[in-house]
Amino acid sequence: MLPPAAGAASPLRLPTPEVFTLPNGLKVYLVEQHNLPLVSANVIILGGSDRNPVHRPGLSSFTAEMLDEGTRKRSTMDIARAAEKLGARLSTGSTVDYSYVSVRTLKRNVDAALELTADVLLSPAFPEAEIERVRHDRLTGIIQQRDDPSTVAGKAFLRAVYGAEHPYGFPEIGTEGSNRVATKAELEAFWRAVYFPRDAALVVAGDVTGGELRDLAEKHFGSWAGTGGAPGQPPPASARARRVVVVDRPELPQTVLRIGHVGVPRSHPDFIPIDVMNTALGGLFSSRINLNLREVHGYTYGASSAFASRRGAGPFIVATSVRADATAAAVTEILREIERMRTGELTAAELVTARESITRSLPGRFETTSQAASSIGKLFVHNLPLDYYRTLPERVDAVTAADALRVARQFLKPHELVIVAVGDRERILRDLEALGLGPTEEADPDGEPAAGTSNG
Repeated sequence: MLPPAAGAASPLRLPTPEVFTLPNGLKVYLVEQHNLPLVSANVIILGGSDRNPVHRPGLSSFTAEMLDEGTRKRSTMDIARAAEKLGARLSTGSTVDYSYVSVRTLKRNVDAALELTADVLLSPAFPEAEIERVRHDRLTGIIQQRDDPSTVAGKAFLRAVYGAEHPYGFPEIGTEGSNRVATKAELEAFWRAVYFPRDAALVVAGDVTGGELRDLAEKHFGSWAGTGGAPGQPPPASARARRVVVVDRPELPQTVLRIGHVGVPRSHPDFIPIDVMNTALGGLFSSRINLNLREVHGYTYGASSAFASRRGAGPFIVATSVRADATAAAVTEILREIERMRTGELTAAELVTARESITRSLPGRFETTSQAASSIGKLFVHNLPLDYYRTLPERVDAVTAADALRVARQFLKPHELVIVAVGDRERILRDLEALGLGPTEEADPDGEPAAGTSNG
C-alpha cells in the first residue's frame, strides 16, 4: 500500500514588525507572539568591534562583557541573583557590527526584567576587581585559541585580508596584548562614545502588545540621553592581490584552509542573488565545493563557503580541513569551482535547490521569541526594510541562473584570493608554492607575520 501523497506546502507568513521611536531617538521594534507567556528583548547598539581603536582590538567586546559585572546600584552577584529571581536569562556581548544586552523572561516579569536590563545598559560601574577577573578569563581564552587550528586559520585569514589597520582584521576578542593593557578608563570611554539611543534599537518579540511595550520602553529607556554618530568603515588595508599565507603546525595530519577575499556589505542590493549563487557554490551539503572535495576526491569531511554579513564589506570565505597530503590539490579544486561558477550558469536543479534551501529555512528564524527578536534585529543593524522577511521568498524565487552568473562574475574575484593554510609546513609548503598562486608568507598562531617569511 502506497503512502498518501504529500500535501502542498503551507504558505510562508513571516512577520513585519511594528516600529515606533521614543523622543530620545531609540527605535523600538515589536513582533507579537502570544502563543506562550514569554518575552525576549534585545537592546542593540550600532557599535561593535568595527568601532575599536586601531591599537585596541577587542575593546568593544571587553566593554560589553563588563556591563553585567556591576552597576552603580548592583554588584555582579546582585545582577545574577536578580535575574535568577525573575527566572530571566540576561546576557551581554558584542559582535563585529553591534553590541547588545538581551533578556528573556516570563510575561509577568517583563517590567522587572527590563528595569534590570536598563540598569546594566545605562549604569555600568566597571569595577576594577571584576575587570581583572574578566581580563584573566579573556587572556586564558586567547591563549587556548592557539591550540585550535581552525581558530588560528580564522585569525590569519582576517589579518591577511583586512590588514592590521582595519577593525575587521581581528577577531572580536582582540589580541593578547590589547587585552592585557586595556584600562578601566578606556572601557568607560568606549561606552560613553558608542552607547547612544539614536544609534540603538530595542527589539522585542513575544507576549506583549504595542501599547504595553511603549509604556515599558518609555519607563525604562526614556531617560537615556546623548547623541552619537557611527563613523563610516575604513577601507580594507589588504593589498587585494592573490597570495598564500602558511601557519606552521608540525605533524598536524590535516591542513585547515581558509580561502577568500573582501566581499560586500549585507545591505548591498545584490545580496539576495549573491546568497543564492553562494548557496549553490558552498552553502549546502550538495553544493559544488563540498561535493567536489568530499564526494569526488575524498579530501575532507566537509567544505563550505559564505559571504559574511557585515555593515561594512564582509569577507567571502571558503572553509575546510583536508588531508595534509591533499592540501595543494584541494586548493586547486576550490579555485576550479570558483572559476566554474564564474563561467557557466547554474543548472535548473541547482537553482531550485539553492532557492528552496533559503526560503524553507526562513520559518526557523521565528520559531521562538529569542530567534524572532534576533532576526528582526538584523533589519535595524543592516538598514533593511521592515517588510524584508515578508517579501524575501518572492525575491529569492525571482533570482535566475543569469542573475547568479552575473553576481558570480562580479563578486567572486579569483585574482584577489588569499589562501591561508594551517598545517605542517614541511609537508605542504613546497606543493603550495608550486601552484604559482602568488607570494608565500608565513604567520604565527595569532595571525601576525612570522619571522623568516619566504616569498614564492
